[in-house]
Amino acid sequence: MNDFQRRYYERYCAYLGLDCQKPVQAYVDRELSVQYPVVLKQTQEHLIVGVARQIADACGPIEQQISPQAGIGEVIRFLFDDQIAYTPDESYIAALPPDTFAPAAPSPEATLRLLDRRDARALRAVEKTLTRQEKLLAQVSLRDEMVMGLFVDAQLVSAASLLRWNEIRDVGVMTRGDLRGRGYGAMAVSALCRIALDAGYLVQYRADQTNAASVALMHKLGFQTQMQIHGAVIRVKGEEK
Repeated sequence: MNDFQRRYYERYCAYLGLDCQKPVQAYVDRELSVQYPVVLKQTQEHLIVGVARQIADACGPIEQQISPQAGIGEVIRFLFDDQIAYTPDESYIAALPPDTFAPAAPSPEATLRLLDRRDARALRAVEKTLTRQEKLLAQVSLRDEMVMGLFVDAQLVSAASLLRWNEIRDVGVMTRGDLRGRGYGAMAVSALCRIALDAGYLVQYRADQTNAASVALMHKLGFQTQMQIHGAVIRVKGEEK
C-alpha cells in the first residue's frame, strides 16, 4: 500500500468513525453471511473486524490472515480484493492521486462556472432528461458543497458536484441524456477536481460497473480504484454462484 492509499483509507475510516491507528482484532462472526460478509466496529482499544464463516473457510484462520498490526486499509483490501467476488451488479470506489490527474481538454463551445440556487431550474431541466435510476446514481444536488456547471449556447448540459465526507470529497455527475458522448461530463468533473485537489482534498469517485461511460470517465481523469462494493448479492470466491 502506497502513501496515497494509506492516506485515503485513513480519511475513509475517519468518515466511518473508525480510528485506524488502533490495533486490529479479527474474528469469525457466525451471524454474518455471504450477503453481509464483513462488519467493522471498534472498542476503546481495538478495531474489530468480523467476517462471515465462508470467508474464513476460504482463506484459512482469519486471526492469522489479519494481524493486530495490519492497517484497516490493508484489511479492507485483503477482504474485498482477495476474498470476495461479486455479481455483475457491482461498483467501484476510486480516488484521485494528484500525480495521476489527467485534466480533460476544454471544448471551445463550452463554458464552465460554479452553480448556485439561481440555477435550480436549469438543473431540473437536466434531471428531466434522466431516468429515475440515472438520477439516483448521479447524486448531484445544489445542496452539495460545490457544483460545477457546463454550458453550451447558454444551456446547462452537464453538472458535477462535490459531496463532503469529512476530508474526502465525493464526486457526482450528470449530463443531459441527449447530449452524451461528447466529453461534457468529464470536463465538468475535471474542473471540479482541479479545485478540490488545489484545496488539498482527497477526491473520490464511485462508478457502477455496468455504466461504461462512468467507468471510462473515471479512468480518463486518472482515478485509481481503491475497492469494489456490492450493489446486490455477493459471494465468496470459489463458491458456486
